[in-house]
Amino acid sequence: MTARGVQQAERAIEEFIRFWPLADPQQPLGAPLNALNNAVHALGDPIHSNPAFSEAARPALVAALPALVRALPKTIALLSTVCSAAREPAWAAAVRKPLYVVACLAQLVSFAATSCAACLPSDDSPHNAPAGSAAHAQLRQLLIDGPSVGAMAGAARLALDVSAPARPRGGGLPAQLPSAIWVSSSSRQRGVAAEACAAAAWKVLSAAAVFAWEVVQAACSLPPHMCSLRDAIGTIDVTDETDETAETDDTELSVTPEQRALAVRLVRSLQSSQLLPALCDAVLWAPRPAYAEGRSIAGGAVARGPEDFMQRLGLLYATTEYTLRCVYGVCQLAQDAGEAAAPGPSLLAAPELRRMLLSLLEILVEHGEGGTQGGWAANGGGGLNRGAPIATAAAGECAGLRYVLQPLNPGDSYVLHNELLRASSAAWRRRPDLRPATVRCHARLAARLLRAACRLHRGQGWGGVVLAECLGIDFDSSSDVDMLPVFGMIPLLTHAELVVVAAAEAPAAERLAALPDALEAAAWCLAAVAQQGSYLGTGDVELESFEYCQEAIASLLQRTAALLMDDFVTGWAGLTPELQAQVIQRLSAAGLLRSLDALLRLLVTHAPPPEGDELPCYARAAVSQACLLRPLLLPLLCTALAPPPAGGGGGSGGPVWEAPRELGVLVTAAKLVTRELWRFELEGSRGDSSRGGRGSGGGPAGGDRGGGGRVDDADRLILAVCYDQLLSAGLLPNTGLPALLHGRHALPQGSRAREAVVEALRLCAGVSFRLQPLYLRAAARMGRYPSRARGRASDTAAATARRIHISSSLQGLCTCLHALPACVVDLSPARVLVLRPGLLLTELEALLQRLAPADEPDPRTQGALRSMVPSGVRLALACMAAHPQLTGAARALLAPPEGEASAGGVEGGGAGGAPRLDAAVLVVRLRGWAELEAEALECLRRAALRSAECLRAAAALLPSSYNDDPDIPLVMPGHVYAMRAAVGGAGPDDGSPGGDTQHQPGGGVLAEGAGTASAAVAGGDAGADADAGVSAPGRERGRAILRLCGNPCCADYTGACEAELRLQQCSGCRAVWYCGAACQKQHWRAAHKRECGQLAGG
Repeated sequence: MTARGVQQAERAIEEFIRFWPLADPQQPLGAPLNALNNAVHALGDPIHSNPAFSEAARPALVAALPALVRALPKTIALLSTVCSAAREPAWAAAVRKPLYVVACLAQLVSFAATSCAACLPSDDSPHNAPAGSAAHAQLRQLLIDGPSVGAMAGAARLALDVSAPARPRGGGLPAQLPSAIWVSSSSRQRGVAAEACAAAAWKVLSAAAVFAWEVVQAACSLPPHMCSLRDAIGTIDVTDETDETAETDDTELSVTPEQRALAVRLVRSLQSSQLLPALCDAVLWAPRPAYAEGRSIAGGAVARGPEDFMQRLGLLYATTEYTLRCVYGVCQLAQDAGEAAAPGPSLLAAPELRRMLLSLLEILVEHGEGGTQGGWAANGGGGLNRGAPIATAAAGECAGLRYVLQPLNPGDSYVLHNELLRASSAAWRRRPDLRPATVRCHARLAARLLRAACRLHRGQGWGGVVLAECLGIDFDSSSDVDMLPVFGMIPLLTHAELVVVAAAEAPAAERLAALPDALEAAAWCLAAVAQQGSYLGTGDVELESFEYCQEAIASLLQRTAALLMDDFVTGWAGLTPELQAQVIQRLSAAGLLRSLDALLRLLVTHAPPPEGDELPCYARAAVSQACLLRPLLLPLLCTALAPPPAGGGGGSGGPVWEAPRELGVLVTAAKLVTRELWRFELEGSRGDSSRGGRGSGGGPAGGDRGGGGRVDDADRLILAVCYDQLLSAGLLPNTGLPALLHGRHALPQGSRAREAVVEALRLCAGVSFRLQPLYLRAAARMGRYPSRARGRASDTAAATARRIHISSSLQGLCTCLHALPACVVDLSPARVLVLRPGLLLTELEALLQRLAPADEPDPRTQGALRSMVPSGVRLALACMAAHPQLTGAARALLAPPEGEASAGGVEGGGAGGAPRLDAAVLVVRLRGWAELEAEALECLRRAALRSAECLRAAAALLPSSYNDDPDIPLVMPGHVYAMRAAVGGAGPDDGSPGGDTQHQPGGGVLAEGAGTASAAVAGGDAGADADAGVSAPGRERGRAILRLCGNPCCADYTGACEAELRLQQCSGCRAVWYCGAACQKQHWRAAHKRECGQLAGG
């Protein structure tokens, strides 16, 4: 666009003003219209060839602004005059003539708006920055004034009346207009007239939509595409309203008084003109373009070939796209103007907008279900078939758009769907009345919508294209990849967040009715985001925009877990078993377990490090995932790991060899805990008390004494504790992995699925049993070191933190102890001893000895925890005592040989300086928590003093199953009476139990299978297999199903799951596998150099 071109257009307008109005409507427009059309077309060529207006073209554009300022008022006046004349009865039969003029003038106004927006700053800086020309400010004022917006709204309504005469309309429109334009002498003339009117009408509508978008851009304080991101930040904001950071964000996004006045001015113009409802009506009621015998009639002339037809389709497509952009642009505009500054009806309150969004969302759902692709697919993607209709579109809302999308490239439809998701999420957040009428309907639509979006992202929907093919993203370019989280993930997360929040805030009955669909919507959203996350690569490129996505993901997980677990009546427990089974099928179809694993790895890979002592988002996400998995893990695994039917194939959840992917979230959690433990032990051995940073390297294990006993040891373990919540969900006896090995959900013996579950159980137990002694020790030491800060507030905070850590450590202890019976049954005795349950019990005894009354679990609020700790201790010792090959280890714990008694406490030394368990002290401490459980422990201790056979017989009298109800004691008085009768008068002072030699190494019961290794492990020898449970899966890689890098400090979390890593075998021992040379070298220097020869020889 140049100043000379604008001057030519201005002269053409002046000439046409002298020519208009015609004395006779049948008089041809002739040369004046041709001159105006040619001038406008010449102005539009640079815009069509360079829509972004590069810096090289901007000087010429700025020079043309003064001419546009002079020409625009004349254009607006003529446009209003012609639109008014076209509605007069005299023009009813020849309405296409003024419609041609309106099309030319509307395009000129649209070009002016595009030029104004192109002169704005190109980056994300505020749009109130000077554009370098006073003419730009004048042009912007002219465009947002009421006459300009009103004239374009009048042109859009005229075009809509002409092109869609059968649509439902309000009052105030002449009745003769819709019917008169179809009256002509013959069907041929009628077809030409209708097609010519439609062609001109769609030029007007597309110009009006572009004008609206460009004007909104010019008036907004920020580029409107940032509105969806800004709305998402507001949606996921779960912090306190008084937080200082919120004020900082507001000041960063502040609007100047001049900018606010500009926004108010445009808001009032849009309110009075109703331009946005007119555009929504155009999208809703656009008719199918007519064509016959392979010819398309455009502009009054017959054009052969599909080019003009495709151009017509493009006009309708552009109208829809820019109308959707206007929706979230108006959201930004309303934010800038403020409700008090712009009184009157809301721009988003029009019913046409609500109908348009819902209708377009239905189209998205249809495409996600894999709708057919008409002429485009039939012609091999090369163009439109001639001579035959593409498809028969039903009449009604969006019939024309449905018809348009069929011959277009499916990639274009995806771009339109992406705009729809952004517009609807922004509008629904600001105006809840735009959503479906009830929460249940909203949840149902969201579930279908997000499922369709996920299928489109995976290439399973209409056209079979995926995100990269649709948007043409260059994944080697950091700028392209950096925009993916904002434009791809944020709208999906916002939609899911809105429906989950709406369900949580609904009354109890509505909440329970909407719960299944809300859960499915969240599951499909997580799946779609995980699919998009696979495009982000390895994380070498710093993704600034992913900071908002990570918070949105963590927030959605947190809210979904709260919706599932918070209320016993309206949560998961409130659903009937039949409805629970249906929900599990839907969540399994969405691949919830795989999505959780992929998202956790995505957050760990790309999320920036936290600031200060803030808990990182990936740790919060892990805790929320654990809350989700506690009730859902078992049924989801039962569905996913179902054995294949006879004759091959997979079960309902897929083939059996997909077990590594379904169990991947537990494998990833175990890997994360191992890495944090490695850092903790390394820092302890180096004397560094700071929390390990993101991506820090590994080092040799510092033994179970890592941490040095500093006051912040518990805080330094907090990341490992968060990840361990996932492992705890897998170790729960009734709802975790043990339930897949025993009971009615038990997998068949010898099946690959059962082997995978056993491996997962060994991995989870090995890592969790390694963490919990460290955490118990850190919690026990918190009260011994004074806080560095002084004052009542700091003391209260320290006491609160201490109680939280103590309670959390006891809960982790209970999970490990209640999972031990499954480990005893399904793992080898050597594997059970590697878990070192004796060290866990020793640390528990030390914690109880140092526990102040104020720090004990409150019987009123934590009564279940007080009963679970003694029952877990009793259950662990009893199951070991009942096992023939573990009886010696259990006896060594309950009644250690003389001379190896505890020296009192974790820091005291037993034999060789290692701590020893004093079972008598432990029984005394637990009596106040659960009397019967403590009495059963005392009977076991006395039985251990007599003989191994007596201990085994006493353990067999105790119940072996865990009861979920904390009000029903696991040990009944009858059990205690029977045990006392079996033990007899034996006691701690009975002396030697009959000359037995069970306590001598290599003899008696210990020789039955436990051996000296059992005594060492049961006694808590810190040197026994320090990193056992971490390297164990890697050392059986030849037959293992689960894949895991052998380096405990591996930081490679790329891919959707650990099974996708390409592992390489150690050439020396051929027992350990690594994900790359870097991990192999790191582990070789740290530990593997010492053990490689032993593993090769073994």
